[in-house]
Amino acid sequence: MHICDAGDKSEQIKGLYVTQITEDGDLAVLSGSNQFSVSDKVIRGGVKIQKRDLETGDTKPQGSATLKDTAFDIISLNDNAVLVEGKLYKKNEVVKTIRTDIEGVASTSSDLLPYGKFRIVESEAPNGYLTDGAKPIDFTITENGKIVDLTEKAHSIYNQIKRGDIEGVKIGAGTHKRLADVPFRITSKTTGENHVVVTDDNGQFSTSADWASHKHNTNAGKTSEDGVWFGTSEPDDSKGALPYDTYIIEEMRCDSNKGFELIPPFEIVVSRNNLVIDLGTLTDEYEKEISIHTTATSKDGEKTILAGKEVTIVDTVKLDGLTKGTKYQLKGWQMLKEENAELIIDGKRVENDYTFVADDEEMKVEISYTFNASALGGKNLVTFEELYDFSNSDEPVKVAEHKDIEDDGQTVLITERIIKIHTTVTDKDGNKELKAGKRRYNH
Repeated sequence: MHICDAGDKSEQIKGLYVTQITEDGDLAVLSGSNQFSVSDKVIRGGVKIQKRDLETGDTKPQGSATLKDTAFDIISLNDNAVLVEGKLYKKNEVVKTIRTDIEGVASTSSDLLPYGKFRIVESEAPNGYLTDGAKPIDFTITENGKIVDLTEKAHSIYNQIKRGDIEGVKIGAGTHKRLADVPFRITSKTTGENHVVVTDDNGQFSTSADWASHKHNTNAGKTSEDGVWFGTSEPDDSKGALPYDTYIIEEMRCDSNKGFELIPPFEIVVSRNNLVIDLGTLTDEYEKEISIHTTATSKDGEKTILAGKEVTIVDTVKLDGLTKGTKYQLKGWQMLKEENAELIIDGKRVENDYTFVADDEEMKVEISYTFNASALGGKNLVTFEELYDFSNSDEPVKVAEHKDIEDDGQTVLITERIIKIHTTVTDKDGNKELKAGKRRYNH
């Protein structure tokens, strides 16, 4: 850099001068007992960095983690003080902290940093990640107005996502029997990725590699020995199976939990690294068995009905084992006993339904069927019923049924209408007897 004094160019400046370097636009100004100016333009540049997932090498986060708001400190490695945003910084001081955007990119302006050497260090990991894997990167500002690009894979800064595990014990109520071979489906709320873990002979299950290696039959979900691993990276037994995320845990129906009421699905959050979350003892209560007892009769309580254009069968249904406050729907239809087929009149099934909210565990309801039975003389009709849990009317669940074609209690006989003809033969006087060989004449 060429410096000219204000006096005689041949004069040699001697002695000690106290000088302060400041900036005036594009010029560096030296202030002291004499005034000097730098005619060369000050070189200033910037830097841009990319945050990536250590396992996948991708710029997309795993689970519900994010690459946004990662904090990077830019540290001066220059022996001389550097001027950044109007302030002087010594060697090893942080001159600026920048944060990543939603894409995991952090950048300075193109004129923030003066000529020299700097180091970029991650000072705060993004949500869901550890600082593990984040290595400092050194770079140099040498060209004016240029941003040093560190976004390619070789220069990006990588982070290890937090991973954890879950474990629990499955038992049945009453005897506290431990339930083996019960599958639980684990589903990521963020990505929808799901895998199955299975209980062992003691009803225990775990996603931990200490329980079953993540690498053994990964995500087969058949036995308690099969490993579990979420994500696209290679299974690693030094880490938890579940990346930072919220998961839905759902018990699945199987032979082991038959006759039990499954626990409702529930959510857990994996937010701490290498922590095995103990779900505790998950108990299945004995399933209430809903029973249906029915009697089909005429409106007058008779087991036979005379054939006609409009007959009514009344089915009295006794229900036991209902859940109080639950909405149910009882559906029924008529069957021809001899044909073991549905009764169809005018192209339609003879059916009816009744929707109600249970006000007790035991209830008695009636459901009626009115139809044209003119052509059904001599036929036996049997009423069939199905009971549905109607809590979700879009997806009703059948909880009980009564369909026995041989059930006399459900059978009504349609009898034919018999027309009796009564006649009496007499003579014209009303006599029942006539004497043979005699004729009677009127005169």
